[in-house]
Amino acid sequence: MRRLRFVTVALAGLCVALGMVSAAAESVKIEKNLVYVVREGADGKKLQLRYDIARPLSGEGPFPLIVCVHAGGWQLGDKKSYRAIMAELASDGYVAVTVNYRTAPKFKWPAQLEDVRTAIRFFRAKADEFNIDPARVGLVGDDCGGHLSMMAGLVAAEEEKDTPIEQSSRVQAVVNFFGAPDLREARVESDWVAAQIFIAFQTNFDGIMADLLGTKDRNAPIYVEASPFSHVSAGAPPILSVIGTADPILKLGPFKTFHQSLRDAGVAEELLIVEGAKHSNKSIDKYGGAIAKMHAFFDKHVKGSASGQ
Repeated sequence: MRRLRFVTVALAGLCVALGMVSAAAESVKIEKNLVYVVREGADGKKLQLRYDIARPLSGEGPFPLIVCVHAGGWQLGDKKSYRAIMAELASDGYVAVTVNYRTAPKFKWPAQLEDVRTAIRFFRAKADEFNIDPARVGLVGDDCGGHLSMMAGLVAAEEEKDTPIEQSSRVQAVVNFFGAPDLREARVESDWVAAQIFIAFQTNFDGIMADLLGTKDRNAPIYVEASPFSHVSAGAPPILSVIGTADPILKLGPFKTFHQSLRDAGVAEELLIVEGAKHSNKSIDKYGGAIAKMHAFFDKHVKGSASGQ
C-alpha cells in the first residue's frame, strides 16, 4: 500500500493525506503535464492549461472517462493532488485525467468553470486517440473542485441538452467531496481554520470569495448564479455529495436542501454524511469510505451507462 500525501492549503480542504491503494505501475500508462488549452494570461502572455492522464493497459475499450478537479480555494492547489486517484481509476478500467484551471484573483468567475467545461470537450474531441467512450464521462472534485464539478455538470445539462454529445460538456455523473452547493452559506466557524486560511491566502474567507466573485456581498446575484443549487434541472447528471458533520466551513443544511431539490427534479442522487469527518479527503475517507463510495457511484452511473446524456 502506498499513501498519497497531498497538501491543499486552507480552504482547499486543509487536506493532509489520503491513504489508498494506488494502481500497480504496470497496469496503467501515465502521462503528465500535457496541454489541453491555451488562454490569454492576465499579463497578456499565453497561459497553457495542463493535464495528466492515466489509461488502462489492458482491456479493449473504449473506456469511460473521469475528469478530476483539484481543490485550492479557487486560487491555489494543483492537478497533481489527484494523481493517485487518477491512477487508481485507470486501474479500475477508466481513462482518468486531472486538470489545472485558471485561478483567482487574476481570473474572476466564471473562468474556472469555463476551463473545466473546455477540458471535457477537449477529451471528447480526443476520444479516438485516448480510446475514450464520449458518452460515458464523470467528474470528481473536492472543496472548490467539487463545487466546479457540480457547476460543470449542472450548467451543461441546462445549456447543452440539445447539443450533440461529441461537442458537449455534459457528463453522466458527478462526485462532490465537500464542495459548497450554496456559496451564500459557506462560512468559517473555526478560529484555527480562519488563521490557516489567512496564512495561505493572505486574506480571510470573505476576501477569497471577493477574489473569485468580485464582491463580499452574500446577497449579490452572482452568489446565486455561481451556486449549484440554482442550476438543478430534470436533465441534471446523478450527483454524489460527501460532507462531514465536523466540517468547519460547510453545514449540512444546504446539502440536504440541495439533494432534496435533485430528488424533486427526478435526478439520481446520494448524500453521504460522515459522522465526525472534517473538511478533508483524509477525514471523509477514514470515517466514511468516501473513495470506495466514489468508485461504486461511477461504476453505476458512468461505467454502467449505455446511452449517455
